Amino acid sequence: MNVVNHPIRRSFVFFLVPDFTMIAFATALDPLRSANRMLGYEAYRWRLASIDGKPVRASNGVECAVDTSLEDERK
Repeated sequence: MNVVNHPIRRSFVFFLVPDFTMIAFATALDPLRSANRMLGYEAYRWRLASIDGKPVRASNGVECAVDTSLEDERK
């Protein structure tokens, strides 16, 4: 199977909790973003989740919007 014609895709859900460390989050996310750019296609996808689907504030005070709640993600 030719990888170019049939690319493998991986999907991740990052569960954000209040006061999460932004640098740890960026360290997990940035290699996926970089790999997508280098590969030239979206090999890695991710969604952000919180317990209730509402934005979550990191330890540095930055509030992050999320895509889904943990309950919806489990469905």
